[in-house]
Amino acid sequence: MEEFLPWLYTRYIYPYQEEHVLGSGYEMELSLLESNLVPEDRRNYAKSREFFSLQAFLLGLRTGLGLAESFRSDPD
Repeated sequence: MEEFLPWLYTRYIYPYQEEHVLGSGYEMELSLLESNLVPEDRRNYAKSREFFSLQAFLLGLRTGLGLAESFRSDPD
């Protein structure tokens, strides 16, 4: 899983985020944030963005699994 998550972020999550920034209402803030950082901070920002994006993805998986399990249980 440790090798899969960075691959997933690079191939699917990051491109999805970049594609959906335009028209989201956040494009100016994100652009200003990234362009005003020094190179070291830009790397830290990118790594933090990767970490929190992957955590959000895993939370969505766990939530979905939990909801699916609750719908399977017998109401009696």
